[in-house]
Amino acid sequence: MQHGFEESGDVQDIRLVVDTIPTLAWSAGPDGSAQFFNQRWLDYTGLSAEQALGSGWQVAIHPDELPRILETFREALNSVKPYEVEGRFRRFDGEFRWFLFRGSPLRDRSGKVAKWYGTNTDLEERKRAEEALRKSEERWRSVFENSAIGVALTDLNGHFLATNHVFQAMVGYTEEELRALDLLDVTHEEYREANRVLITELLEGNRRQFQIEKKYRRKDGNSIWVSNNVSLVPGTERVARFIMALSEDITQRNGPKKLYSGVRVI
Repeated sequence: MQHGFEESGDVQDIRLVVDTIPTLAWSAGPDGSAQFFNQRWLDYTGLSAEQALGSGWQVAIHPDELPRILETFREALNSVKPYEVEGRFRRFDGEFRWFLFRGSPLRDRSGKVAKWYGTNTDLEERKRAEEALRKSEERWRSVFENSAIGVALTDLNGHFLATNHVFQAMVGYTEEELRALDLLDVTHEEYREANRVLITELLEGNRRQFQIEKKYRRKDGNSIWVSNNVSLVPGTERVARFIMALSEDITQRNGPKKLYSGVRVI
């Protein structure tokens, strides 16, 4: 009636739409007491409407999540503002999956809350992807930090983004100091131009990677010979493209046997 549907046939049509939309939907009274769940919500939880009404729906929330979700709901009721909160939600077969719970108030003409409407959206696949990404990042961090050779990540302009302890020891700078420098700043002056050309070719797609032998200029002014394997790492939605340099100290060798513009290119 509040939405202008006066005939029972119209109301039935609206209920049919609500029951078939591809999401779990519900409504509650001004005090937050549940009054309606669409068929998808009931089918998902395995609860009957009678079981879920009032506060009965709470049995479908994971016990560890329930206090936090109820607190968020109470805060929304008091502030009369939309809310969203994540938590584990029980399926009819007993499996808990991560969901996003959203709710918004509907006010009547006088400005008072007439109802609360909300949806429950399955986040399980996103959560699993995030967990897989987190573990992948942890593995990468472990390899990065425990590598026996120096690892330096720079942006496309060569400015250092991250370096491991081996690389920092090689050049004599702290990670914080390196963040104020770029890759050519630690490259010996005799080899900078040749190195700049190779980086340009890498960025323009003329090389997939390159390996060079050159000198680094340490913070203390001394020079060391290094073998660098440099590649361009493709970006993702979360991370822009970056350059990765794997550096091995070869100072104890006899030095490069063949020079190309001052740099041995392998």
